[in-house]
Amino acid sequence: MSAEPLSEIAAYYDYTEPFYRRFWHKETGGVHYGLWEPGTKHLRDALLNTNRVLADIAEVCSHDTVLDAGCGVGGSALWLAARTGAHVTGITISDKQLAAAHNAQTRSPHADKLDFQKRDFMRTGFPDAQFNVFWAVESLCHASDKRGVLKEAYRVLKPGGRVVIADGFLDREPGDAGEAKNLRSFCGGLAVPELARPNDFAAALASAGFGSIQRWDKTEAIVKSSCRMRRMSLWSWPLSVLTERAGLTPSLLTANNRAGIDQFALFRRRVLGYYVFAAKKLRLS
Repeated sequence: MSAEPLSEIAAYYDYTEPFYRRFWHKETGGVHYGLWEPGTKHLRDALLNTNRVLADIAEVCSHDTVLDAGCGVGGSALWLAARTGAHVTGITISDKQLAAAHNAQTRSPHADKLDFQKRDFMRTGFPDAQFNVFWAVESLCHASDKRGVLKEAYRVLKPGGRVVIADGFLDREPGDAGEAKNLRSFCGGLAVPELARPNDFAAALASAGFGSIQRWDKTEAIVKSSCRMRRMSLWSWPLSVLTERAGLTPSLLTANNRAGIDQFALFRRRVLGYYVFAAKKLRLS
């Protein structure tokens, strides 16, 4: 990613960090949609479900070293250290997210298994073959060069290492002007330069050298979170318009709230889909 998109994404997460904490993830640290499985009754549980589902898919265990690429405020990393015993390195480009992750680490009884750093997942700077698992939850959507990220993931993984990714993808092109407007709102309001097509992403995994590629469509599992986000944004967007006009809040907040409204229709109409991908680095590579 160029310096400009990186600075825009960092600014987005720096500004929105307290809003996500207050109105969304709270003590879970889950800056993502969450997976509503049968019997799930609360957003908190849906957010934690994502950690469990991905950990099971990646078969994370106590002797693993995990790179949480785009770790946010450390929610997944703390969960992995506590529930699996794995050593987790979380990286983010947001100073405020990093500070929140470090604060959570100091309060964790598993602090010795955690390491949070400010790094770009496009160019991590880590040595080759350092990690067993490359973990990315709703972070790769921010990369303009998805293939570049996957090549970096392949480089830093040990032979036999696993990659697990949960994110939003472009299921189809907008069918009319309204859908096109909603998609622009979604991408602009969430600092997303572009979304990958699922088939293209699978091909990029293969091109990077990964095998045993698997894909799960989890769109229906995030609909309740998508609906909840829309309801919250329906009252916060008009307020943010007024506070922006008064010079009290930036346009970033207004655009973020508008995206929160428009994302629901995009998922329901399957312009967008939510997928989990998993793959392995071939041992003989």
